[in-house]
Amino acid sequence: MDVFVVAGGLAGASLLGISALHLYWLFGGAFPARSRAELGATVVGTQVGTPMPSHGATGLISLAFAGAALVPFSLSRLVRLPISLELVRPAGVALAGVFAVRGLYGFLDRRFRPSTQGTPFERLNLRVYSPLCLVISALVAATYLGAR
Repeated sequence: MDVFVVAGGLAGASLLGISALHLYWLFGGAFPARSRAELGATVVGTQVGTPMPSHGATGLISLAFAGAALVPFSLSRLVRLPISLELVRPAGVALAGVFAVRGLYGFLDRRFRPSTQGTPFERLNLRVYSPLCLVISALVAATYLGAR
């Protein structure tokens, strides 16, 4: 199997997993926090007890991640979209760029949002969220480079 197909599959599956996690939160889940009251502090960086973003916003974010998964799936030809691959390629560049910026920003977040210091979010952002974004960026970039 082509390494670019594997990269596209991993990127797409990761994005679908993130989409599913947002759906889980939409329907009341609390992971990785211990309770819904702690969820905002864990995944957004707000103070404990601050509500999560609205149900509408969480649902839209879930849809955005699911839609984004179509880009690496399409670039790697794991999914055939009814549009030209030449239209999907710029989306691959944009997606890799967005995740690279988010991944790098996460390491500087405490400078821009000092309120996140000491929250469970800060630890997870440095150890999980930002590195995951950089991996997704690299996988999408590799898929883009392999798309012909």
